Amino acid sequence: QLAACAAPGLDEASAANWELRAEQWMQFESAWNSKNERATQIQSAVSNKRAQLAEVPDHLQALNQALLLAVSKEETAEAEWRYAALHAQVAAHRTELTAGHPCPLCGALEHPYAEDLPEVQPDDKKAAWDRAQKARMEAELSLKETQRKEQGLQDELKMLERELEGLKLDQLTAQLNEVKSAFPADWAEWGGERVRSRV
Repeated sequence: QLAACAAPGLDEASAANWELRAEQWMQFESAWNSKNERATQIQSAVSNKRAQLAEVPDHLQALNQALLLAVSKEETAEAEWRYAALHAQVAAHRTELTAGHPCPLCGALEHPYAEDLPEVQPDDKKAAWDRAQKARMEAELSLKETQRKEQGLQDELKMLERELEGLKLDQLTAQLNEVKSAFPADWAEWGGERVRSRV
């Protein structure tokens, strides 16, 4: 019994009152300890989320630059493939060209590339274009995934901040301090050290 630990000479009602206050103290302190522990966990998680969010803008910028480069490479590869495909189409007409006769495609009488035109493989250029398209799609996917991750981090951060606010630790601290203030500052004067050890 906490009342038995109180200072000698207290009447039963006063001792019961002190016991009730000590009980309140224990309850508030237990609740405060529990919520303070959770608040510490939340604050750590909030710091972690903020640190992750701080890195996102640089990462997004790098991904945007990678996407622009991938788009440029895709456009170049497509143009090279189209040129190679066109080149392959006109290559068949080169065998029909004879000096002094007009070209059936352009009408030129001179045909300097009739025999020495370099070989271009449209299939190789098509494969390069396909790879460039795949790289561009992967860059777009990475960018979208990072944007989703950023939104998820922001949502988690808001949820953690709401939970931290919902703990109402300041209010509980005030209540605990109010209960504590009812006890004498110098417990040893009335044997309160024994009550404190029970609390």
